[in-house]
Amino acid sequence: MALREKLAVEISAKTLALLRDLARREGVELEDLFGEALEDLIAKRRGDKPRTNVMDAYQTGWQKFAPLHRKLTD
Repeated sequence: MALREKLAVEISAKTLALLRDLARREGVELEDLFGEALEDLIAKRRGDKPRTNVMDAYQTGWQKFAPLHRKLTD
């Protein structure tokens, strides 16, 4: 396990409630959600790789609208 350091942040009560609910539903610690979110933000800002959910949505849309894409390119 990676060494962890403490970090204090202030967020809205609404956001914190949503995060707590998400952590409870997923069965993970709140700290794990923060870590995941921060890692995703760093990767996004660095341009490391496309986010998985974005690529999944792209693929789904491409498959759904493939006939239209073909008509537009003909």
